[in-house]
Amino acid sequence: MNGVQFWAERGKIVNISCLIEESGQDHARFRTVNEWRHPETGKAEVTENTVVSIYPNRLVVYDMTFTTTQEKASFEDTKEGLFGFRVAPSMKEKNGGRITASDGSTGSKDCWGKTFPWIDYSGEVGEKTVGVTIMDHPDNFRPSRYHVRDYGLFSISPFGEKAYTRGESDAATVEIHPGESLRLRYAILIHDGGVESAGIEAAWQQFSSLKD
Repeated sequence: MNGVQFWAERGKIVNISCLIEESGQDHARFRTVNEWRHPETGKAEVTENTVVSIYPNRLVVYDMTFTTTQEKASFEDTKEGLFGFRVAPSMKEKNGGRITASDGSTGSKDCWGKTFPWIDYSGEVGEKTVGVTIMDHPDNFRPSRYHVRDYGLFSISPFGEKAYTRGESDAATVEIHPGESLRLRYAILIHDGGVESAGIEAAWQQFSSLKD
């Protein structure tokens, strides 16, 4: 973003505040504010205001809004980032883990770089089968693409149209200016069992119906 590879920790994402907004039986919610700072100037290129909601079924929703006080903030074309994690070593696809998309596609080869409402990555940890699903909200400004690999990397981003399609699509840089904002919503479902028994469709309906 603005020429800085934040995914490679060339710039710093610095937490400014974290506030619990709600805690109850139905869900808990907290708000965190982070500054994405340029490594040379130390100034915030963007400010990220994220609300994290946690539900009893272990659905975790991230509602992120980006703003800037700079002349502009350019989210450039890359396959790296934006939202994701690495699964446990025993869950990696190359170690027997399973990658399944919402339309039934399986494996990193058929799921990488494509758009889906959700993808699930599951496998064995100890003697248990467990998994995690990443979901893309239908109201995001464009469908996001998944960077899902056999070595356990699992992430999603809307910013790599050219990178994810290996040049078949043109780069589509996204810019925001002062007074503008960019909102993105993703969710993670952490579950026991495989994709068939995880209740993913119900969780997806729960997530996709969030309109606030």
